[in-house]
Amino acid sequence: MEMLRKRFNEYLEKSNETECILFQGPVNRDGYGQISAFGKQRTATHVAWFLEHNVWPTKFVLHRCNVKRCVNPAHLYEGTQSDNVLDTVKDDIHWESRKTHCKRGHPFAGTNLIPRNGKRECRKCKNELQNKRYFLRRIS
Repeated sequence: MEMLRKRFNEYLEKSNETECILFQGPVNRDGYGQISAFGKQRTATHVAWFLEHNVWPTKFVLHRCNVKRCVNPAHLYEGTQSDNVLDTVKDDIHWESRKTHCKRGHPFAGTNLIPRNGKRECRKCKNELQNKRYFLRRIS
């Protein structure tokens, strides 16, 4: 374990702007640090968790700081996939929350926005669909 800790620490760099400890080694396609540990490729956050708690995480390792390369144990916590999605929505970084228009180009704003079950719907598209259904029922 000490060899792993030494090799892991070689990749670490303290951020000047934040309290993050950034992993400067290889990253996976999602931008998370990656390192080989005990014959397997593992994310740097999982290795950081293991080195801090002496046990591999049983759930997702989530960031309080939303910095993918951060491995500061104070910024990491275990959670579920649901916790992860809720965090992205709360922090306004979920990919759906960045959409400003529906797939037909109508803006998600003002009276055109219908919040439903944690999602957003376009009032104009909904009305057009209802009108189309009504018309099809009338002619059949």
